[in-house]
Amino acid sequence: MNYFDLFDLPLSFNMDEAILAKKYYALSRHWHPDNFSLQDRAKQDLAMEKTAEINEGYRVLKSEQARIRHLLDIHDAAPQEGKDVMPQHFLMEMMDLNEAIMDYKMEPDEATRANIQLEIESFRSSLREKFSSVTTTMDLTKPQVTELEAVKEYYLKSKYLKRLLENLDSREVEI
Repeated sequence: MNYFDLFDLPLSFNMDEAILAKKYYALSRHWHPDNFSLQDRAKQDLAMEKTAEINEGYRVLKSEQARIRHLLDIHDAAPQEGKDVMPQHFLMEMMDLNEAIMDYKMEPDEATRANIQLEIESFRSSLREKFSSVTTTMDLTKPQVTELEAVKEYYLKSKYLKRLLENLDSREVEI
């Protein structure tokens, strides 16, 4: 299922949330199961199926991370569990950040927390800059393999950084 097609939107890494919401509400009104309550069972089932697709599509397109994953799926370039390898230097940097987070959780202190957040945001900013340089000229109807690989790397690394921030915000100490 291509959710961009479902919502009649062009393939894009960026989403105008107002336009997405407008299209979501129009589709939701049209396919609402109550509109099909007097129809035969097949049409009622179709309305339920379409409603589920519309809700899932809205969830995916609204979230930058899910939208990027969806674009990779559309082009058969999505990461595959256990097959995609992150660069060793990146993994080492993430391990250092994880250790800093564990140390912070053992001995909480706002200055340490601020430094960790600053470091994560620095990684995120650098990553976003590289992502933007690739995607600004990228034709999503006919992307190059190297461009898709760069997007996949961005997706995987940004997931890592998101998990680090979640770990930092969590009260639990992860071992």
